[in-house]
Amino acid sequence: IYACILTATAFLDYVIDTWYLQNLAIFFSSMIISVNHMIQVSDQWLDAKRELLISEYRASHDIMTGLWNKTSGVDQVINCLENMSESDMAVLGFMDIDNFKSVNDTYGHEFGDQVLIRIAQVLEEECPQQGYVCRYGGDEFIGFFPYATSEKAQQYTDRVQSRLTKENIMISIGVELTFAGGEETIDEYLSLADQNMYRQKQMRKESRKNID
Repeated sequence: IYACILTATAFLDYVIDTWYLQNLAIFFSSMIISVNHMIQVSDQWLDAKRELLISEYRASHDIMTGLWNKTSGVDQVINCLENMSESDMAVLGFMDIDNFKSVNDTYGHEFGDQVLIRIAQVLEEECPQQGYVCRYGGDEFIGFFPYATSEKAQQYTDRVQSRLTKENIMISIGVELTFAGGEETIDEYLSLADQNMYRQKQMRKESRKNID
Protein backbone atom coordinates (compact mmCIF):
# COMPACT_ATOMS: atom_id res chain seq x y z
CA ILE A 1 0.00 0.00 0.00
CA TYR A 2 2.80 2.37 0.93
CA ALA A 3 4.46 1.74 -2.41
CA CYS A 4 1.17 2.50 -4.17
CA ILE A 5 0.86 5.76 -2.28
CA LEU A 6 4.41 6.75 -3.23
CA THR A 7 3.74 5.84 -6.83
CA ALA A 8 0.47 7.81 -6.86
CA THR A 9 2.17 10.78 -5.23
CA ALA A 10 5.01 10.73 -7.72
CA PHE A 11 2.55 10.47 -10.61
CA LEU A 12 0.51 13.35 -9.21
CA ASP A 13 3.64 15.46 -8.85
CA TYR A 14 4.53 14.63 -12.46
CA VAL A 15 1.06 15.62 -13.66
CA ILE A 16 1.14 18.87 -11.69
CA ASP A 17 4.65 19.71 -12.87
CA THR A 18 3.72 18.91 -16.47
CA TRP A 19 0.54 21.00 -16.23
CA TYR A 20 2.49 23.86 -14.65
CA LEU A 21 5.21 23.76 -17.29
CA GLN A 22 2.68 23.55 -20.11
CA ASN A 23 0.73 26.53 -18.80
CA LEU A 24 3.93 28.42 -18.13
CA ALA A 25 4.97 27.79 -21.71
CA ILE A 26 1.55 28.92 -22.94
CA PHE A 27 1.79 32.04 -20.78
CA PHE A 28 5.21 33.03 -22.11
CA SER A 29 4.17 32.22 -25.66
CA SER A 30 1.17 34.50 -25.24
CA MET A 31 3.42 37.20 -23.81
CA ILE A 32 5.79 36.90 -26.75
CA ILE A 33 2.90 37.07 -29.22
CA SER A 34 1.49 40.09 -27.39
CA VAL A 35 4.85 41.89 -27.37
CA ASN A 36 5.38 41.13 -31.06
CA HIS A 37 1.91 42.46 -31.80
CA MET A 38 2.63 45.63 -29.82
CA ILE A 39 5.90 46.10 -31.70
CA GLN A 40 4.12 45.56 -35.01
CA VAL A 41 1.40 48.06 -34.09
CA SER A 42 4.06 50.53 -32.91
CA ASP A 43 5.99 50.15 -36.18
CA GLN A 44 2.79 50.67 -38.16
CA TRP A 45 1.99 53.78 -36.12
CA LEU A 46 5.50 55.15 -36.66
CA ASP A 47 5.28 54.44 -40.39
CA ALA A 48 1.89 56.18 -40.59
CA LYS A 49 3.20 59.12 -38.56
CA ARG A 50 6.27 59.37 -40.79
CA GLU A 51 4.15 59.31 -43.94
CA LEU A 52 1.88 62.00 -42.47
CA LEU A 53 4.85 64.24 -41.68
CA ILE A 54 6.28 63.70 -45.15
CA SER A 55 2.91 64.53 -46.73
CA GLU A 56 2.57 67.66 -44.60
CA TYR A 57 6.09 68.76 -45.52
CA ARG A 58 5.49 68.21 -49.23
CA ALA A 59 2.22 70.13 -49.03
CA SER A 60 3.84 73.15 -47.34
CA HIS A 61 7.34 73.25 -48.83
CA ASP A 62 8.98 73.59 -52.20
CA ILE A 63 10.64 70.20 -52.62
CA MET A 64 13.57 71.38 -54.73
CA THR A 65 14.73 74.26 -52.53
CA GLY A 66 13.35 73.20 -49.16
CA LEU A 67 11.77 76.64 -48.63
CA TRP A 68 8.12 77.28 -47.80
CA ASN A 69 6.00 77.14 -50.94
CA LYS A 70 3.86 80.05 -52.09
CA THR A 71 0.66 79.15 -50.23
CA SER A 72 2.30 78.25 -46.93
CA GLY A 73 4.77 81.13 -47.13
CA VAL A 74 2.02 83.70 -47.59
CA ASP A 75 0.04 82.06 -44.77
CA GLN A 76 3.07 82.44 -42.50
CA VAL A 77 3.25 86.15 -43.33
CA ILE A 78 -0.47 86.64 -42.70
CA ASN A 79 -0.33 84.79 -39.37
CA CYS A 80 2.69 86.79 -38.27
CA LEU A 81 1.04 90.10 -39.13
CA GLU A 82 -2.07 89.08 -37.22
CA ASN A 83 0.01 88.35 -34.11
CA MET A 84 1.90 91.66 -34.25
CA SER A 85 0.78 94.85 -32.56
CA GLU A 86 -0.74 97.51 -34.79
CA SER A 87 2.29 99.77 -34.33
CA ASP A 88 4.80 97.04 -35.19
CA MET A 89 6.60 97.31 -38.51
CA ALA A 90 7.89 94.56 -40.75
CA VAL A 91 9.57 94.28 -44.12
CA LEU A 92 8.33 92.31 -47.11
CA GLY A 93 10.86 91.55 -49.82
CA PHE A 94 10.18 90.40 -53.37
CA MET A 95 13.12 88.80 -55.21
CA ASP A 96 13.63 87.79 -58.81
CA ILE A 97 16.67 86.38 -60.67
CA ASP A 98 18.01 88.60 -63.45
CA ASN A 99 17.95 87.02 -66.93
CA PHE A 100 17.06 83.58 -65.58
CA LYS A 101 15.56 82.49 -68.92
CA SER A 102 18.92 83.14 -70.53
CA VAL A 103 20.61 81.00 -67.85
CA ASN A 104 18.28 78.07 -68.61
CA ASP A 105 18.62 78.51 -72.37
CA THR A 106 22.42 78.73 -72.22
CA TYR A 107 23.33 76.17 -69.57
CA GLY A 108 20.24 73.96 -69.34
CA HIS A 109 17.47 73.51 -66.80
CA GLU A 110 19.50 71.28 -64.48
CA PHE A 111 22.04 74.07 -64.08
CA GLY A 112 19.15 76.51 -63.59
CA ASP A 113 17.77 74.31 -60.82
CA GLN A 114 21.15 74.40 -59.06
CA VAL A 115 21.08 78.19 -59.28
CA LEU A 116 17.65 78.25 -57.65
CA ILE A 117 18.85 75.93 -54.88
CA ARG A 118 21.91 78.08 -54.23
CA ILE A 119 19.83 81.26 -54.07
CA ALA A 120 17.44 79.60 -51.63
CA GLN A 121 20.39 78.62 -49.42
CA VAL A 122 21.75 82.17 -49.32
CA LEU A 123 18.33 83.72 -48.73
CA GLU A 124 17.68 81.38 -45.82
CA GLU A 125 21.15 81.74 -44.31
CA GLU A 126 20.88 85.53 -44.30
CA CYS A 127 17.26 85.54 -43.11
CA PRO A 128 16.73 86.90 -39.56
CA GLN A 129 15.78 84.32 -36.95
CA GLN A 130 12.13 85.38 -36.85
CA GLY A 131 11.87 85.83 -40.61
CA TYR A 132 10.45 83.68 -43.39
CA VAL A 133 11.62 82.97 -46.91
CA CYS A 134 9.54 81.15 -49.50
CA ARG A 135 9.72 80.28 -53.16
CA TYR A 136 6.90 82.28 -54.67
CA GLY A 137 7.08 80.59 -58.05
CA GLY A 138 9.54 80.03 -60.88
CA ASP A 139 12.55 82.24 -60.15
CA GLU A 140 10.67 84.45 -57.68
CA PHE A 141 11.09 84.43 -53.90
CA ILE A 142 9.64 86.46 -51.07
CA GLY A 143 11.07 87.20 -47.65
CA PHE A 144 9.28 88.52 -44.61
CA PHE A 145 11.12 90.05 -41.68
CA PRO A 146 8.94 90.99 -38.69
CA TYR A 147 9.97 93.82 -36.35
CA ALA A 148 12.46 95.02 -38.97
CA THR A 149 13.23 98.46 -40.40
CA SER A 150 14.10 99.71 -43.85
CA GLU A 151 17.74 99.88 -42.74
CA LYS A 152 17.70 96.20 -41.73
CA ALA A 153 16.05 95.33 -45.03
CA GLN A 154 18.77 97.17 -46.95
CA GLN A 155 21.45 95.32 -44.99
CA TYR A 156 19.80 92.02 -45.88
CA THR A 157 19.59 93.02 -49.54
CA ASP A 158 23.24 94.07 -49.62
CA ARG A 159 24.44 90.84 -47.98
CA VAL A 160 22.42 88.60 -50.28
CA GLN A 161 23.38 90.41 -53.48
CA SER A 162 27.03 90.62 -52.43
CA ARG A 163 27.29 86.88 -51.82
CA LEU A 164 25.45 85.90 -54.99
CA THR A 165 27.28 88.40 -57.21
CA LYS A 166 30.56 86.73 -56.23
CA GLU A 167 29.10 83.55 -57.74
CA ASN A 168 27.94 85.40 -60.89
CA ILE A 169 24.30 85.18 -59.85
CA MET A 170 22.36 88.41 -60.22
CA ILE A 171 19.16 88.92 -58.27
CA SER A 172 16.94 91.98 -57.91
CA ILE A 173 15.22 92.67 -54.59
CA GLY A 174 12.38 95.06 -53.86
CA VAL A 175 11.25 95.76 -50.31
CA GLU A 176 8.12 97.28 -48.81
CA LEU A 177 7.45 98.29 -45.23
CA THR A 178 4.34 96.64 -43.81
CA PHE A 179 2.29 97.39 -40.72
CA ALA A 180 0.10 94.99 -38.80
CA GLY A 181 -2.54 97.67 -38.43
CA GLY A 182 -2.29 98.93 -42.00
CA GLU A 183 -5.20 99.03 -44.44
CA GLU A 184 -3.31 97.23 -47.22
CA THR A 185 -3.86 93.54 -47.80
CA ILE A 186 -1.03 91.05 -48.18
CA ASP A 187 -1.65 91.01 -51.95
CA GLU A 188 -1.28 94.79 -52.08
CA TYR A 189 1.95 94.66 -50.07
CA LEU A 190 3.28 91.97 -52.42
CA SER A 191 2.36 94.07 -55.43
CA LEU A 192 4.19 97.09 -54.00
CA ALA A 193 7.29 95.01 -53.21
CA ASP A 194 7.12 93.53 -56.72
CA GLN A 195 7.00 97.02 -58.26
CA ASN A 196 9.99 98.08 -56.17
CA MET A 197 11.85 94.99 -57.31
CA TYR A 198 11.26 95.80 -60.97
CA ARG A 199 12.45 99.37 -60.38
CA GLN A 200 15.68 98.00 -58.99
CA LYS A 201 15.96 95.52 -61.87
CA GLN A 202 15.58 98.37 -64.37
CA MET A 203 18.15 100.48 -62.54
CA ARG A 204 20.62 97.57 -62.58
CA LYS A 205 20.07 97.12 -66.33
CA GLU A 206 20.69 100.81 -66.97
CA SER A 207 23.79 100.68 -64.80
CA ARG A 208 25.20 97.75 -66.75
CA LYS A 209 24.47 99.52 -70.05
CA ASN A 210 26.37 102.59 -68.89
CA ILE A 211 29.33 100.42 -67.88
CA ASP A 212 29.33 98.71 -71.28
